[in-house]
Amino acid sequence: MAARIGDVQAPARVESRNSKPLKGAGNGPDFKELLRKSQQTEPSLNVSKHAQARLDVRNIKLDSQTLDKLKKAVSLAESKGIKESLILVDNAAYIVNVPNKTVVTAVDSQSTRDRVFTNIDGAILT
Repeated sequence: MAARIGDVQAPARVESRNSKPLKGAGNGPDFKELLRKSQQTEPSLNVSKHAQARLDVRNIKLDSQTLDKLKKAVSLAESKGIKESLILVDNAAYIVNVPNKTVVTAVDSQSTRDRVFTNIDGAILT
């Protein structure tokens, strides 16, 4: 059966934005603390699916020491305004998208037939 207009209940009262704080607010860390902690953490480095496949096929190991070198190189590239970087670490070359902090591909010394890298705007030797 259809309700008549007279039978409709009025909406519940809505508190204004300047009223009481939300229930449970203030129990956890505040925004400033979360922001400070996120800025203190070491920047992560992503590895694309394509790069991971190349690492696996070419048996290139990304150990913690290599990752540290890559992260430092990416930070340096970022400070210099580089967008697409060739980073040489030990016997491997990595193409990194600097703004996204993502390894795009990886090549070992045996796989660089022509020794030509295109679409980069900077190189870093570690």
